[in-house]
Amino acid sequence: MMENVIIIGGGHVGSTLAVDMFLRRNETNLDPHLVLMHYGNHLFLKNSGKRSFRCENIMTGEVNETVFPSQNVHAINHDIRHLMQSAVAIIITVPDIPLLRKVLIEYLEACPVNPGATVAFVRAGQGGQLVLMDKWRKSSRLNKLHLLMVEDSFYGTRCIDNIIEFKRKNITRVATLSEKPDEAMDCVNQLFFGPSVPDNQHQFERVRPLDLQFDPLGYIIHLAVALDKTNLTKTASGTQYLHYSDGVHEENAGLINSLDHERVALARSYGAETRLFTTMLTEQYGLPQQPTFFEMAKSTKSIYRSLSEKSLNSLKTGRMIQEDYPGLLTMSWFAEISGEDFMITRDYVNQITQMLQALKVNTDGLDYYHNYLNALNLNKSDLIGMLSN
Repeated sequence: MMENVIIIGGGHVGSTLAVDMFLRRNETNLDPHLVLMHYGNHLFLKNSGKRSFRCENIMTGEVNETVFPSQNVHAINHDIRHLMQSAVAIIITVPDIPLLRKVLIEYLEACPVNPGATVAFVRAGQGGQLVLMDKWRKSSRLNKLHLLMVEDSFYGTRCIDNIIEFKRKNITRVATLSEKPDEAMDCVNQLFFGPSVPDNQHQFERVRPLDLQFDPLGYIIHLAVALDKTNLTKTASGTQYLHYSDGVHEENAGLINSLDHERVALARSYGAETRLFTTMLTEQYGLPQQPTFFEMAKSTKSIYRSLSEKSLNSLKTGRMIQEDYPGLLTMSWFAEISGEDFMITRDYVNQITQMLQALKVNTDGLDYYHNYLNALNLNKSDLIGMLSN
């Protein structure tokens, strides 16, 4: 009998994981259930009765098709207690938007989750990691579960209608908060076990939460591209561009590269281990190193197909600002607590904040993590201690 895995969130990562796991369910002996935050208009529910998906690995050209069963699609407000009680893993793929993440933590705390389950938060580092860990430790219900925090995502992926284009990562860094971390690692390894996954892909490297905190760089590579003046002009005119290979150009490549180097220096000031974005690209996808950051960004055209937003309004209300601006405020807070002067990051925070104000972006609630962290009243030594265990 197959065991259940619950995937909360039906965006690109959640949808890809659900279909990929369903295709490989006989290898893993795990049956995926997709739980949607917004049920009515999701691609899994369009064209009633037709849920056939075409899944293409853009690195190998391999194509598989399957029909994801309607009985495995649920809404967050449906009664799924029976699934929660029997699930071996619950994987949160919903963006790290502060108030949404807060609601999901409260939801998990109220659910009758299987005490031996692993709860994995995808894109767990950066903005809300420390808040998540603090809430987890203080909850008598949650701290009995295995918490697994994933660096970014399990894939690079885009889902358009019923077509999923994806690439498997070679190495993904994860951190745990658990009395039995090996059990959490065993669980995540089982998700990608089987002959259809090559031995050199979906390898999980366990690191300290301290290291994971400084790994993600969406607050740099997303905001510095989307809110660049040249790219904003394109978005205002309705022109879309490939976010990474076209959005990074000669005028903004230097700033992004400098911010990335300062991120690594900030990590070093806390005794954390991370690496440059260019190194991550080689580590995760095998992209050859290029002489400059600009050339390295251009070389991502083969793996990154993410498009910019279609309009200024969709940019102002979309996921990127909602997730990455709070992450920027968190990293700015770490820079302040460090006792060192990270001037490029400080100026960048001011620049992005002023740009959001000029665009009249509603930032209500996006300072939740920053305010929460301030209220903890921690010093640098406290932070290192909390994130090292």
